[in-house]
Amino acid sequence: TLALGSAAPGGPYRMLLTVTNRGAAITRLGLSSSEFSDIDRRYGSLGVLDLSNAPDSGVLLGVVGAGTPAADAGLAEGDVILSGKPVEKRSKLKPAEFPNAAALNAWLSGSKLGESVELAIAASEENGQDARTVTVKLARPALQVIRPESENVLMHQRQLPKGFEDAPSLLVRLARVNDMEASSDELKAANKRLTEENWSVDASDGQSATLSIDLPKLGLKVTKSFGLIEISAESQAEKDFPGYHFDFRIGVENLRSKPQSVAYELEGPNGLPIEGYWYANKIGRKANGAGAWSGVGLRDVIVRTPRVVSQMNPGYIAKDKYEEFGQGIPLAYFGIDAQYFATMLIPQKETVDEVWFDYGDTKLATAKLDEKVRPTLNNATFTLTRQPVTLAAAGGDKGHSHSDGFVVFAGPKRPELLAQYYPPNTPVYNLGDILYYGWFGPVAHVMLSILHAFYSVVRNYGVAILLLTVVVRLCMYPLSRKQAMNMVKMQELKPEIDRIAEKYKNDMEKRSKAQQDLFRKHNYNPMGGCLLMFIQLPIFLGLYRALAVDVELREAPLISQFVQFCSNLAAPDMFYNWSWLMPHSVNTGVGFFGLGPYLNLLPIITIVLFLAQQKMFMPEPTNEQAAMQQKMMKYMMV
Repeated sequence: TLALGSAAPGGPYRMLLTVTNRGAAITRLGLSSSEFSDIDRRYGSLGVLDLSNAPDSGVLLGVVGAGTPAADAGLAEGDVILSGKPVEKRSKLKPAEFPNAAALNAWLSGSKLGESVELAIAASEENGQDARTVTVKLARPALQVIRPESENVLMHQRQLPKGFEDAPSLLVRLARVNDMEASSDELKAANKRLTEENWSVDASDGQSATLSIDLPKLGLKVTKSFGLIEISAESQAEKDFPGYHFDFRIGVENLRSKPQSVAYELEGPNGLPIEGYWYANKIGRKANGAGAWSGVGLRDVIVRTPRVVSQMNPGYIAKDKYEEFGQGIPLAYFGIDAQYFATMLIPQKETVDEVWFDYGDTKLATAKLDEKVRPTLNNATFTLTRQPVTLAAAGGDKGHSHSDGFVVFAGPKRPELLAQYYPPNTPVYNLGDILYYGWFGPVAHVMLSILHAFYSVVRNYGVAILLLTVVVRLCMYPLSRKQAMNMVKMQELKPEIDRIAEKYKNDMEKRSKAQQDLFRKHNYNPMGGCLLMFIQLPIFLGLYRALAVDVELREAPLISQFVQFCSNLAAPDMFYNWSWLMPHSVNTGVGFFGLGPYLNLLPIITIVLFLAQQKMFMPEPTNEQAAMQQKMMKYMMV
């Protein structure tokens, strides 16, 4: 396994990329920025996520990436952790031995961010180290934009489905070689090697890597290369500097003395975050580009053509409801879109109109989840089948090999950042199109501009949202005042309306005419209140969508990061973790009683304040019907 880049915040790389030589594919991609951490784990981490049980006892470390707390402490891949103890006397941790990886993870879950621990390391002939102790300063777990899907499944399930297997990202298979189809025995055997065998590492320097595998029975050599972008010291502080990507290249070389025709199949990324699965609500488009009426998945397939942005959700993919896409159509980019992050592949074509792929198809990268699980949590991905490429005979000056390059974006969905990623010389097809604010997008854009302007002054998004709400209410005041006056006039006319209803209770035509005359006499429009509500609706929906889509609110505290239960404005408050007490059906967030794993305090405070306000300021009911309405309002609020 290779580790490219660094996890050090403020370093020359925006990511730490883990590439396995089994299939030459990606198993993890973690962001290095301190802005983006794992919101589901609020405890210290070694920065090493691939832990396994040592043969005798202890915890065997997998790949140790540069810039992780473990690497900074001098730990390396292959080291075995035997035991640990806290350094600070006030720590809640107790000295413990670690017979297996589960014991170490359970011990770390009781730690605090930034605290130091002392670990006992076994002697290692492989690393040439004697038994020793090291002190590690634990850090917040980095956000993994790509990770093994089993870790996502265990967030909402007690155990993995039987036979569940993780799938790495960016696998390559052969779709056609000369007259042989993918269903032929020759290509089945070759594809098994391409996806399951170890590739040779031709070059690796910590920033880039090239891997290859020979297929002598087909006379082909397949290569993959990954290369990260190093960011200069002057640009490291720029949060929207375009460094959230890596270069990816697929190459095929002919080893035979006669020409060959080859077509490969590329499988997309998978294992993107499902953070906040129990409360997240993501809207989006349909496959035809139109706005979807209902919510889409937490991880959708996005395909950008010159005509439309298609979005395909995992619930429909699991039911095989989508047809093949992109037949003979040039694709500007494609990838997987999560709530606040995305992984998109941008083909590096000479022109955006060039057609590389015959067609694409959606699929689940891992096994379909149980029907009881929310279908939008399925692990969606896609495959793209390359148009056949003719390779010249080996030994010639050129033409015996071919390669396709991609820029792979993997980062936050910031508008200014996304706008800088597009196919060569075609900025009109930039990644900003993956952001979707619903039917009232222009209103949402205005709201976000005002919100960020307030934040630039007060430096707290909680206060900025309050100020934005005040501005919206002030702008809506004339309409609200007119609506209130309409309600007052309606109350004044109520006795007359009741008198007319009683007088003409058996004659609807006369009753209607008398009411219209009454309204005309007092200049009252009964539909005025509804019209005003419809005028306000786009503004409030735009405000809601703006706050739901903006990645800047993720991990933004209401008060301060030290008040942890409300330290993420993109989520409900998390006052108390009651998952140990509540049944699984409550913790999953599915259904009417799916409240999630946390008790939310702020809604309770809101209800109490509303009921108190209602009791203090609600006028006395004038009749039994008004009294019943007031009671219904009170109970509906609760």
